[in-house]
Amino acid sequence: MRLRLFSACTLAVLLFAGVPAAAASPSVTVAALVRGPEGLSVLRTTVRAAEADAAVARLERRPNVVAADVDITLTVSGADPRRPQQWELDLLRAETARAADDAAGEVIAVVDTGVDGEHPDLAGALVGGYSVFGPPADAATDQQGHGTSVAGIAAAATGNGVGISSLGGGASIMPVKVVAPDGTGTGSDVVVGILWAVENGADVINLSLGSSQDSPLLEAAVDEAADRGVVVVAASGNEYQDGNPTTYPAAYPPVIAVSAIGRSGGVADFSNRGAYVDVAAPGVDVLTTAEGGFYGSFTGTSAATPFVAAAAALLRARFPELSARDVTNMLQSTAADAGSPGHDNAYGYGVIDPVAALGVAPAPAPDPGPSPEPSPDPSPVPDPSPSPSPSPPPTAEQPQPSGPDGGDPPPSAPITRVGDSPGATTTAIELSQAVFGDGEAPLALLSRDDSFADSLAGAALAGDAGPILYTAGGADAPLDPATAAELRRVLAPGATVVVLGGTGAVSEAAEQDVVGLGYGVRRIAGPSRIETALAVADAVDGDPERVLLARADEWADAVTGGAYAADRGLPVLLTPPGELHPAVAAYLDAHDPEVVLLGGLAALSDRVASAVGPRGLRVAGPNRAATAVEVARRLWGRTAGARGDTFVVLDGYDAGSWAPALAAAVLSADRGAPQLLANAGAAGGVAAETTAYLAELGYAADLAGAAVVVGSGVTPEAGETLALLLR
Repeated sequence: MRLRLFSACTLAVLLFAGVPAAAASPSVTVAALVRGPEGLSVLRTTVRAAEADAAVARLERRPNVVAADVDITLTVSGADPRRPQQWELDLLRAETARAADDAAGEVIAVVDTGVDGEHPDLAGALVGGYSVFGPPADAATDQQGHGTSVAGIAAAATGNGVGISSLGGGASIMPVKVVAPDGTGTGSDVVVGILWAVENGADVINLSLGSSQDSPLLEAAVDEAADRGVVVVAASGNEYQDGNPTTYPAAYPPVIAVSAIGRSGGVADFSNRGAYVDVAAPGVDVLTTAEGGFYGSFTGTSAATPFVAAAAALLRARFPELSARDVTNMLQSTAADAGSPGHDNAYGYGVIDPVAALGVAPAPAPDPGPSPEPSPDPSPVPDPSPSPSPSPPPTAEQPQPSGPDGGDPPPSAPITRVGDSPGATTTAIELSQAVFGDGEAPLALLSRDDSFADSLAGAALAGDAGPILYTAGGADAPLDPATAAELRRVLAPGATVVVLGGTGAVSEAAEQDVVGLGYGVRRIAGPSRIETALAVADAVDGDPERVLLARADEWADAVTGGAYAADRGLPVLLTPPGELHPAVAAYLDAHDPEVVLLGGLAALSDRVASAVGPRGLRVAGPNRAATAVEVARRLWGRTAGARGDTFVVLDGYDAGSWAPALAAAVLSADRGAPQLLANAGAAGGVAAETTAYLAELGYAADLAGAAVVVGSGVTPEAGETLALLLR
């Protein structure tokens, strides 16, 4: 296993051929991460290569050993006078981001090749330091150059009249030297460096390095950092054209994984892609510091990563109460979406927008100067408009709307009620009538009205093309007459009715009734709801790039996530909460899509997440209402209020509410409206998580949103609460 520093530099040759230690000797080093009275430490021992597995097994049996493995070989690969040359700071609006607060007081640990402590743009920024090769002062030297370039991007002195500026100007750089001058080192040295940085006050750790092989020691080290509140940022890798391997530590859940973009905004052709990628940042021809007091161009995901580390330091400086997870969420949720809508494997959630993350009012864009040379990046240019600025993190208090002088509240936002009649069948018909005109739909979905078993995955198949309707379940039940009448009204001549489930769910008699109306019938069914969902997935997209995964025995996460799936035409798969179903595992292995896991550990356990692997992306909150909010924020991209925003609000807690909620997926797809949850037992009739989220989005009299309330389970009081929140 080899780790690489992901960059290339014009001033130094950074590509070395790494030779695994085992090739040079019949002995290998086995390393273990050990927890003692004073915290974590690394134990290393040399054994014969043939005995390595047994030595690892012995260590793993010790109760104080967190992780053990054969050690790995690390190789490397790859109004200041120069400010006008820094296109990347223009893109990120660095001056505007620093206008509210610079990163003073924050410490960014650069775990790398050391940092040139005598460089005129870095000398005043260094603090502390550690070297695995010598005394602490050795960390302030960098014969290789990579760490010096990373440090300059993160926090070169800004406004000192020398050299370059940086996004994280004002932050301190903690040099942690774990890579030798010849470009080699060990993975256990990286672990030692991470742990040292955590123990000695790092707020952010920058890891512009990685490996295509998993390492339990490295994973344990970044987990420890995250548990201690330290933000960890890592490069996604530069091997897209060489097989695009998954890169570690970037792929570990606590880590912010960073891909690289060029001047055009397109993802660089070398930048690795994967479901683990969180955000993108500039990483092509970045002007930065170089060893020996020089400056030079720096390219690679190694260059992109310290921009994100700097943005994290700015957030920590302005909002010191934020946890590491909060920082990650703010960078993800305020990123400027690029590529496919929502999260994608190339950009993650998009290009970081420090101004939006900090909540700074947008300033005029800086004069870009002469047009740059065309970028070779193959991807299209994302919309350069900044993401709207979010409100400060929400509090748990319920909003108390009032006028500008504390008097009467402003006019309320429009609230539309649909499906107030009791019964799943009637509600679904009313939703169909709200979305589709006469003879307008080319298809309809038909499911039983008394169980969500076969229905959960159907939303994506309907999309915004046709309604989801219900009929009585059972082997002999005929087609419901009201549903038959709605099919005659809504369907175009020659349309198809897709029946979900076997004949025990929707009878053969009901199917023949549909045929008698003059429509084609296609039945999609499997031995269980899980196989039915897989069959629906094949009908939605034979080879999808992204799928959603939800628990099979509850409906809330599958339904609120399914509304997004309906809008984007993505399959929804189901599995038991404790373990990935073998049929689903086989499907994922065959298609290798990005997998969005809907819900927390109670919904989809760690065993499920481990089986999905690094292609998994968990979107979850501590409960179903909070998960719905995260779907709206992270998948739909609703991170700040905009005029005309619409939400579909449903009862998320009554056992029978699955039917109107599922049928409303078509409404969500038609209106581009995320689903949020009401709760009759909560203050104002709306789930507290929904209330806090809408308050966070910052709607006002001149920035009003709207809600479509679905189902009789949403109380009149809830409608009044929503009207005030969205005004």
